[in-house]
Amino acid sequence: KADRAGFQPVEDGEDPISSVKVKEEMLGEEDPDTARDSERRRQGFRQFCYQEAAGPREAFNQLWALCCHWLRPERCTKEQMLELVTLEQFLTILPPPMQSWVRERGPESWAEAVALAEDFRMRQPEAADSSMGRKNPFLLLLLRLAWHKCHGRCSSVS
Repeated sequence: KADRAGFQPVEDGEDPISSVKVKEEMLGEEDPDTARDSERRRQGFRQFCYQEAAGPREAFNQLWALCCHWLRPERCTKEQMLELVTLEQFLTILPPPMQSWVRERGPESWAEAVALAEDFRMRQPEAADSSMGRKNPFLLLLLRLAWHKCHGRCSSVS
């Protein structure tokens, strides 16, 4: 019997891959997939709580179904599924302001997410300084001293 989310539980000895029924199949969800749809499915998988299930087997069954709903192994290649998981982790490790900015723009691929993150970084001059300082604090100090020395010389000439 299917639960409230439309997932068919796996019985003892059954193969979860062949026996899980995903809600979208039961509802006949449309084929077009947007970044927003993918994000909604990802959140469903990531936000599932053990307390929502009657026990360990049901929790696993629901997680399996939610993962299939998110990654869509019946429609996606292994490479596409790996991209989804890697893209999620990439967005998770970004600094919070950059993460929010990139997520708001709904990247649909890793290349788009990376380009957005780089664009955000280029728009933040203090972020470029701090990353350069983390790499080589002495270089940052030398650059600042050189700028001040040149600025002082240039202003005394005029």
